[in-house]
Amino acid sequence: MLVHAPVPSRAALNAQRRLSWAPHATVVSYLAGIGGVLGELGRYEEAETHLREAHALALEIHGEKHPDVAMTLGHLAALARRTGDLDGARQTQRQAVDLALELWGPKTPEAADYLSHLGKLQVALGAWTEAKESLSAALATFRAKLAPTAAVRIGCTGTLATVASELGEFAWAAELLTEALAGIDEAHGPDSEDGKAIVAALARLHQMQGDYRRAQPLFERLMKDPPREPLGRAAVQNNYALVLLMLHRPEEAERLFRDARDAFREVVGAAHPAIGVLTSNVAECLRVKGDRAAAEAECERALDLLRRAHGAEHPMIANALTKLGRIRGDRDMMAEALAMRRRVLPEGHPDVARTLVAMGDAASLEEAVAIYREALPGSPQLAEAESDLAALRIDEGRLDEAKALLDGAVPVLERALGGEHPATGRALERLEKTR
Repeated sequence: MLVHAPVPSRAALNAQRRLSWAPHATVVSYLAGIGGVLGELGRYEEAETHLREAHALALEIHGEKHPDVAMTLGHLAALARRTGDLDGARQTQRQAVDLALELWGPKTPEAADYLSHLGKLQVALGAWTEAKESLSAALATFRAKLAPTAAVRIGCTGTLATVASELGEFAWAAELLTEALAGIDEAHGPDSEDGKAIVAALARLHQMQGDYRRAQPLFERLMKDPPREPLGRAAVQNNYALVLLMLHRPEEAERLFRDARDAFREVVGAAHPAIGVLTSNVAECLRVKGDRAAAEAECERALDLLRRAHGAEHPMIANALTKLGRIRGDRDMMAEALAMRRRVLPEGHPDVARTLVAMGDAASLEEAVAIYREALPGSPQLAEAESDLAALRIDEGRLDEAKALLDGAVPVLERALGGEHPATGRALERLEKTR
């Protein structure tokens, strides 16, 4: 928690107690320090004995309202979390927070640190709204009192970004991660491990939002010094390749997908479902390049592998079916994929919309637009669906409806994909037809 005391041996601690001039308050710190280390080593019963002794001694020396009492409560909460007692940890940390607020006041870094730890416990419990309240209050104090490079401020910012993402507040999450990254870069330089973790999270967040042009330089930064562990490096390659594919750079994306597939195959074997996912991604690159025969062969291999790994139904199987149906122009296969996605995914899931867009008829596109507007507002996925629906409205002579769709779609495509992207070009050509 707040105090990381020196950790002497048990013999040294007993000697310290025997010294008549030694203040008992020092023993509290020693006991807490030993308890903390024992907890990190997994020796939980011994850790609890030391920490409860420290807490009792703090109460005996100082009474209920003293920083040492708050400190030992914080250590006990951390130990409870280590042992999996999250509810107990939250209750104990809440006591520590209440005491810290009383001791130091609500807008002090000391109280904010305890509140930040409470927020992290609430995250572990999935109590996202409570965590947002705790972490937001803590971060407001850290921003007012501490430099952007302070470790506790950076940590609180990053955790709050996780909460924002879980609550669907992606733009705020991106702002928080950008703030945390700036603090880490200033404190440790651009190549620190903490910085890489934030860059990876921010890149994935932009990718999830469909903001591919903002994701691209972050993935490029990661690729300059990728994780040394093979699967970690392959995961970065896969996510970067997905961004490049969306930016219509299929040759580069295909190379990265193949490299990632080779790495996974070497570590986890050829039958692992990740190989199927990466093979279907290779197939999509080949389709975009116009090599439909090779794309079909790769997609068939992916589908066979995924069925052997997952059985008859799985979201990844539905994804591969959608891709194979699109390659073949087989609406029955895409309808099968759509039915599977409706069975295995929650209602309104954006992956359902992906199959609807691939089907391409008016009713499917209308449903896809409705799903994307709810699940991914402002995304290029929505904009492309709106553009495709606008094309059908133009064919029907419903130019005002088409123009309204394209007026919303074109700026999104220009921002997320760029003016040179084929999807942006198609949308601009369609907009011209409405004038």
